[in-house]
Amino acid sequence: MRSNDLFAYLDHYNIDASAIMNGLNQATSVDGASVSYDDNGNLTSYDGVSYGYDAENFMTSGNGATVVYDAVGRLRQTTKTGFTSTRYLHAGASLIAEYDFAGDVLRRYVHGPGVDEPVVWYEGDDTTDRRWLTADERGSIIAVANSSGTSPTSTPTTPTELNGVGAPFNRRRQCRTLPVYGTGLDRRG
Repeated sequence: MRSNDLFAYLDHYNIDASAIMNGLNQATSVDGASVSYDDNGNLTSYDGVSYGYDAENFMTSGNGATVVYDAVGRLRQTTKTGFTSTRYLHAGASLIAEYDFAGDVLRRYVHGPGVDEPVVWYEGDDTTDRRWLTADERGSIIAVANSSGTSPTSTPTTPTELNGVGAPFNRRRQCRTLPVYGTGLDRRG
């Protein structure tokens, strides 16, 4: 049950697209654009964009981006032309910091007692730009507030912004199913 309609997603719309489906209910063509998959069901190409995966089905490339994971499957770095290349530091399962390739701190995270429970996000290399993260009953971050209790100007305020590529926090870096900011990629798993 929703207790607040502020984040209710209202941007549903219908599209008029013809799709050809295969026996696995996968689209093989959408409005004439070819769609293909590997033997594991991973999308490998769509409309001229190719996607690559590793042996564990983690997406490693696509849309001009490269994604690298560490030995235990945590996000290690992302690169894409035109975006800041980022390296990720974890403490156990929790993402605690992001760095650019020069070693400069981009952002840091403080977690609560639970797994995948980010509470505070510090933008930059100091503690002056503190952002409080609010999660819903499922643990998804639904709101971000600065120290004065308002939404920072560079912070998303709608579900589309919170969950879409380019959203500052819900880059799905905190868990395996979220998209990686600035890459146009989703990590499968």
